[in-house]
Amino acid sequence: MIEHIRKQIDHFLTGSMAAALRAVECRTPAPGSAPIAEKEAVGCEVLVGHVLGSPDARYLLRAFGETLQMQIQLNVYRLVVVYVVPVHGALDCSALQPRFVRWETGANHAGWRIGWRDTVDADKTSERRVEVYGYAMLPEAFLESDQHRLYWMNDIVQMTRAFFLEARRIDVRLSIP
Repeated sequence: MIEHIRKQIDHFLTGSMAAALRAVECRTPAPGSAPIAEKEAVGCEVLVGHVLGSPDARYLLRAFGETLQMQIQLNVYRLVVVYVVPVHGALDCSALQPRFVRWETGANHAGWRIGWRDTVDADKTSERRVEVYGYAMLPEAFLESDQHRLYWMNDIVQMTRAFFLEARRIDVRLSIP
């Protein structure tokens, strides 16, 4: 039973979630235009790192001229999304958080609990970062319900797209140099 659940988590993190993230950057046709196929509209490049059987995956998302490091943790029915923002100089989470207040308000309204923390890269302790994390409790039937998985995948895509666009609006670089 546990092995079956681990395989479902693996599939969610590396299959359906990774495919859904391609829509973070999506070109929507003008109203009145003919519909276009998804493969013609999506433009986010998604790279995934995952250890089979583990509850998390790391992603590099290339969209809107930036590269965002992101992590998703799925602990059966608790979901955590972590965005990694490189920082320099006096910038830290206490300076960055107020600049993302519009994004955070939207995420909170959608049911996410948002947190902020200052960190360093585990491999390069001189590289400072801010991790912005959102977590949500999922229904117990999450892994068995296509409807629940689709809802949360779409929500992560929309929240991530909004994060990219808010960073652009407030002139915060997401790419690690």
